[in-house]
Amino acid sequence: MHIRSIRRITNDSNHNAFTGACWFKDALYVGFRQGDAHAEQQGRLIVMRSRDEGVSFDIVHVARSTGDTRDAHLYTDGRRLLLAGFVTDPGGCRRSGTTWTENGLNWSPWTPYKGADGFVMWRPQYFDGTYYCAGYSYATERYGVAWFESSDGVHWQKKYWIRKTASEQPNECSLVFKPDGTAAILMRREHKSKRPLLLHGRPPYRKWQVRELNIPLAGPCAWWVEDDLWISGRWVPRPGVAHLALFKIVRDKAQFEMVMPSGPEFDCSYMGVAKHPTHRGRFFFSYYSNHVAPSDPSISQWHHPDVYVADVLFEEP
Repeated sequence: MHIRSIRRITNDSNHNAFTGACWFKDALYVGFRQGDAHAEQQGRLIVMRSRDEGVSFDIVHVARSTGDTRDAHLYTDGRRLLLAGFVTDPGGCRRSGTTWTENGLNWSPWTPYKGADGFVMWRPQYFDGTYYCAGYSYATERYGVAWFESSDGVHWQKKYWIRKTASEQPNECSLVFKPDGTAAILMRREHKSKRPLLLHGRPPYRKWQVRELNIPLAGPCAWWVEDDLWISGRWVPRPGVAHLALFKIVRDKAQFEMVMPSGPEFDCSYMGVAKHPTHRGRFFFSYYSNHVAPSDPSISQWHHPDVYVADVLFEEP
């Protein structure tokens, strides 16, 4: 693994966080949530585009619903680039939705999801003609993660519960597919160990092999490099220190590989992964961190993180 570059793409004294990344029509797109603080009602989703492989970016879309609009995720079905997120209103109610574009510049209005009331549809994916999502619910009577499918990316059908247990408090899930149909889910848990679950499944995705990983991790992200599964997230090696760490899954265990420039405060991670369209070993990572202070010295470094983009080779340079 070789880091070719890491660029800071925001420096505006906002709280910039919770990123997603995707290649679409020969351009790199990065989405993130921008607001005044980690959680407040002015949150909106920003989409930036780079036409020179991550060197420079311009803003192409701003999405905002009726409340704190957050947790940007970008993915494509080949025809459209879709931005997914969820809205939290002042009462704490969460509603997921999407907006999309066919040319990268003209976007649809914010469209609430249908058939997924009470669930956060976190990082849906498109594979082989169907949209999939492992959505989570915080409702007391149905605390867990459920499997959803859709034919259009807006109207969803809940198929079954993947994990339903209040004691584990499973929530954010990073779902990824291999070309042969193998799927993996990295599932965050608020269990006292903070250790995530790693699930593997095959079509029609009704049974999953489940393993508890050997590390605490939040803000989960997973991606395939050929046949190897890699994961990342907010890693707390000891109290008071947090970093965005990358791991490779080896024999069902997370093998530590490296820490990206990040931390030491907790506000970091939530990585997005965009595989280069023509170079199979080249990936672009988006993430957020507060390890560099804003240019304005009156702005708190620890409460106003920025977004970074890394250009990475998973082979010898």
